[in-house]
Formats: sequence, structure tokens, C-alpha cells
Amino acid sequence: MEFDFGPISRTETGGRKDSFNLTSLLLHEVAMALMAAEDRDEFVAWLWHDVFKPLFWFRSRNNGLSWIHIANSRQGDPLARETEWSRAVGISPGFVSSHHYNTNRRLTFKERDIFSDQMDQVGLGREARFLQLAFVVEPATNTALLRAVIADAFMETVTKTVAEAIQQQLHTKQPIFGKVRYVFEFGHAQLSSQPTDAEIQALANRYDVQVHGDELVVTHFTPVRSPDFDGRRVEMVIDLTAAPPTPECSEAGVFSLVELLTVYQDSRTILMSIPQFLQVDVQQLQRKVQSKAAHNLRKFNVKVTAPEEKLKNQIRPEHYVDWSKLPLMRQGQNVDLLAHAFAEQIHVRLIDKGSLLRQVNIKDDKGQDRRMDVRLLTDVINWPIEQLQTKSRHCRLCGSAFDSVLPAGEMAIRSGGAVSADFTDTEHISFTGDICPMCRIYTMNSHQFTKMEHEQGSIGMRKSYRGAFAVLMPSSHFTYRDTPNILKDHPPLDIGGRFSSTLQRATFTSQEFVLFNALSRRVIGKIWQQLNDGDGTLPLPLPYLGAILLTHEKQQEIRRLFDHLDVLFSDANLWVYPFKTVIQPAVELAIEIRINSQKHHTRHTYLKTNPITVTVSPESKFMLLVDNGLQLEVTRQFFADRERLNELLSGIKGQKRRRNWLLSVLQGNDPATATAEAFYDDRLPLQQAENVFWAAQVGHGSPAEQWRKYEEVQEEIKQIVSRYPLLIEFFAN
Repeated sequence: MEFDFGPISRTETGGRKDSFNLTSLLLHEVAMALMAAEDRDEFVAWLWHDVFKPLFWFRSRNNGLSWIHIANSRQGDPLARETEWSRAVGISPGFVSSHHYNTNRRLTFKERDIFSDQMDQVGLGREARFLQLAFVVEPATNTALLRAVIADAFMETVTKTVAEAIQQQLHTKQPIFGKVRYVFEFGHAQLSSQPTDAEIQALANRYDVQVHGDELVVTHFTPVRSPDFDGRRVEMVIDLTAAPPTPECSEAGVFSLVELLTVYQDSRTILMSIPQFLQVDVQQLQRKVQSKAAHNLRKFNVKVTAPEEKLKNQIRPEHYVDWSKLPLMRQGQNVDLLAHAFAEQIHVRLIDKGSLLRQVNIKDDKGQDRRMDVRLLTDVINWPIEQLQTKSRHCRLCGSAFDSVLPAGEMAIRSGGAVSADFTDTEHISFTGDICPMCRIYTMNSHQFTKMEHEQGSIGMRKSYRGAFAVLMPSSHFTYRDTPNILKDHPPLDIGGRFSSTLQRATFTSQEFVLFNALSRRVIGKIWQQLNDGDGTLPLPLPYLGAILLTHEKQQEIRRLFDHLDVLFSDANLWVYPFKTVIQPAVELAIEIRINSQKHHTRHTYLKTNPITVTVSPESKFMLLVDNGLQLEVTRQFFADRERLNELLSGIKGQKRRRNWLLSVLQGNDPATATAEAFYDDRLPLQQAENVFWAAQVGHGSPAEQWRKYEEVQEEIKQIVSRYPLLIEFFAN
């Protein structure tokens, strides 16, 4: 897999002048617009404030290097295009040209107020604003479905809220647009050994900033030396509406708003940036998230309420509880377990500008000691863990510390209790213990419908929270190695020699976390598109989260999904002119599939595995649970061996025959016996079966040649199955 979002945006980070950032220019400019703008004019200006960076014009200045990139209004300057373009987008000149000034700056904030990489730590910038969703619960699989649905609801609610605020700002002035198209063109240019202002101006004239229809179009041109880039063109579209992303949009070069707002995402927390001009009522927003989550959980046939009598039966007989005095949250006559989860284990908070700062001692560029205010990403993402440390109760199922107004339950089996006789994972029961609110939802969703549910029209059995499942979610985690950075071109306008010596390393700001999360989404989108026979128009099951979530209701799709997980073992490269670098974005994965089990929808498979973070790399691996009993470590070799077995068995039609032949071969039978056992039935005489097999599987030739070929096939199959004994189960009856 290869990704290209345009040229890099920064080559001097961390204070050591030997590094660069991986984020492309367009992601940097859009992020600044979303996080730094106070009004419509600032928003539009930030969208093209570094417009001339793709020239890569470096020259010496004051014993250092200067990257000349700012559009201005100075007469005779080769980059004097600011006045023209400002008028074209409906702002006054001066916003862009002054954005680095300490005084007389037209923009409210500087870039370092929003993004920070001090001390090689990821800083969030003291003036940036965020909304954070925190799950104060251990990331167990039996809460993964619930967490994923809630996360999707949170991201949808925040995205729609931000999109509405952006549209209100953009509609205050003409011209109005809803998308931004960044065009990056690369080509050879005739330049002198010491390029003149006239030559540079000719290149600058190939740039443009205009509004066409509903799009602000920003066009760039990068002069290059390398034929790898000559004629290359990258077009990316920023969708400022709340439309959910689809694989087709990603393939077409579209960045959705939810991708751009997502700064960090893992199994415990999600951090989303919000504009300066957005007014936020956190309590109202949390109510919207809860309502949306409840609606989406119904789509997955997950119930989130429980009769009070059911909860009473979970209490130990010797304990007395005055239920009339408990502050229970209700939905009709039933207790609303989702509301209790939101009150006790799920939190949303606003991180406003200037908050969560800590002071540290640093040395400035002159070697002088000074104190500096920083806001580190690690401090923010550790918030859910810090809250767990204050809780007094512990959940038997997920291991989480928690507090709740719900009385302590227990996991022992008894009629009407928290678990019934159909609970298959005995290692989790017959002990004293407690159940947290999120796990109570899990235990309440038995495969057996209640009498009331049957009366309301439910038929058959519930297959939403038992049996086969698959969850594949984006992650902001990634693996990165400095060594494979390859300088693919030396920009011809690098007069000062910025790229004459190797830039040793890449450093990371919150922009890089946005980048890798977007890459993770694209990997999952590719898998989803393959699962749907190449149709990229279908949104993912959880589109705003960018996640695939399938329950036992879609068990066949889960089997097919597994067939496409070989994408996770791909090589991935990122082109960021003038570099090409090896990258390893990550996804969060948990999967259990049904092959033979006839009562699989009754099994508590969610308790037998844990979600893991898998990097996209040929060396990666993950665990697969089959039929609630078999665990297998899956690697790239597993998919290669499975594909080879399919090739060897391609001449045999039918799973039963394939399995019988495999078993006969593994038992050491001769080819005639193996063929007879695999193929013989009343409809296909043995002689005809043998002819079909020998022609398709071993080929034609003398008996000695056919026998030798059979022995080679037999040995290869034995080697494959010795590596992965579970492969035989994929050819089950």
C-alpha cells in the first residue's frame, strides 16, 4: 500500500534542526483552520497560510536557513500574490503575510499556540480546544461492542456540531464554499544555478487560490529534479460537512471532517479538536451521545434496560437492599443500564484553551534556562486510567475498578440471577464477585429472548452479544523507524542546502496522530471494500468511528472478513515530498469465527479473547478464536499457506471431499485410497472420480510421474498442516 497526501509541511522540529514532520501541508493548513480560527476570515486565511511551501525555496539567513513560503503584498517580491488571492476569497490582505509576526499579527494565534513538539514530547498547544470521551473501564472484549457504538455516537455528534458551526461561519460572507480542494503538481523547471527572482516568480504564477462553485481550490506547483516526481499530481478534497466517510471517498482523495477532528483514538479514549468559535454545552452534548448510542444499539439488537426484579435476583440472598432509596435511572418501568454506564463509566469533558498546563524547565536556543507551559498528550490520554485508581469496587467479568449506585451483584448461577444455566464460561462464575454497569448489559443480553420480547414480536434467538463477532477499529498507535527514510529528490530551490545533509529523524506533533489515524481508517476501508466485492460506496457499520463491527447475525460475513485480513500484513509506504518513508499504522482487532459449532450463538465467546493492536506490517500477528475453543496465532504465513492449500485443492469440488482427501493424505494413505475416500459416492463412480482427481490435481504423465507428484503434494500438505493444524478446520463439513 502506498499513500500520498502531498509535500511535507515542516523540516525543523524539536529544536535540533535535524528532523522533519510526516504530515503533509494540506493537513497542517486545515488543522490550523479548524483549531486556531476565531471567525470566518481567520478560518479562510489559515487554509492557505503556507501556500508557497511546496516551492521548497530555502536560503541562508542570519547564520541559519529560512524557508521562504509566505504570500505577501510587497511590490517586486516574487511571492507578491496575497492581495489578489485575499480578494478572491473575501478577506482583507494581511492575514497570511503576518501570521509569523509577534506584533501586528492579524490572526489571533500563532502556530506554536496550537501545535507543540517541545522536548520530543507530543504537545497539544496551550490554546487548542478539545472534547474528550473517556471509558473508565478496562478494554475487555465483552465491552468492546458497547464502547465502539458509543464512540461512533460521540464522533458523529461532535462532527455534526462542528460542521454546523463551520457552515454558520462560512455563510457570513461571500464567497461561500463547503469543500477545499488542494492540488499539488510536480514537474521539471528551467532554473539557473542561482535562480533569479524572475524565475521564481514564474513558478509562483503557477499557484492559485480561487473559489470555484462550492470549492475553495488551492493549486501548488513543486519544481523537481527526480523523474519519480516529474508529472506527478496529487489532489485531495477536504469535506467540511458532516458526511460520513466511505472507502470510495477515501480512494478519491477525500478527507472527511471526522478524520480531521480526530486527534487521538484508542480503546480507552477519543480526543477530538474543536474550533475556537464553537460554543459547547458538555452536558447537552453527552445527552445527545447517549441518545444516539441507544438508538444504534437497538440496530444491533442489544437491549440496555433491565426489569428491577431481574436486578434484585442478582443480589446475594443474605444482603438486604432498600430499593426504594436507590437513585436508579429508569426508562419506563425498567432500569436504564446505559444511563448508569454513562453516569458511572463514560465521561465527556471539554479541554478548553489554557487548561491542563504544566510548567517545565527547558533551555532556549541560546542555552538559557527558562520555564515553559506545556500540555502533553500523555497527560490527556491517561485521564481514564487515573480515574480507575479512585474506584473501590471491581468487576468479575472485565476486571475494571468502578463505583455505582447499583447494588453489588454476583456471578453465581441460579434461577433468575445475573447468569443462568446456559452460561458456558464456568471460569467466570461460581465465585463471589461484582458486575460493573457495562458488563451488566452484556449479561442481560442472553441469546434467549424474554417473554415480553416474544410478545413484542421477537422470534428465534438473539445473536447480537454471543457467538461469532468481529471488531476492527482505527487506532492512533503506530510503529515508525527512522532508518528507512529515503530522500527521493533534492528540491532545486534548496539554495541554502537544507537537504544537503540527511535529516536524521521524524518527530511527531498531534498532526501526525491525525495522519496515522486517517491511514488506519483507510486500511480498514480497504478491507471493507474487498468484503463488499469492491463496492466502496457502502458506509462502514460504524462510519464515524471508521470501524467494522459484525455480530453473530452476520457470521458468514465474519468468515469472509477473515479472508481479507491479509491486508494487515502488507508493506505500507508514505510519499511526502521530498521523502518516501516506511510506515506502520495500526488497527485494533478482535475476531472469533464459527466453523463447526452448531450452537455457537449461545456461547460466551466475548470472554475468551481480548482486543489487540495490530500494526500493518509483514511481521505482524494476531490471535484468532474459532468455535469458542481453539486459539490460533495468525501471521502472514498462515494466509500464504491457506492460499496454497486452496490451490492444491482447486480440482476438488465440495468442502466434504476436500476435507476427506486432506485427512486421508495426512494419514499417509496411498493416492488411490485417498482418492477413493474423497471422491467415491453413488453419483460418481470411482474410476471417473480417479480420472477427475488425477487430471486436476496431479496432472497427466506416466504412473511413476503421477505417483512422484502425489508424494510431493502429500509432503507439502503435511508441512503446511504441521505449521497450522487449525487450517484443516477451514475445510470442515
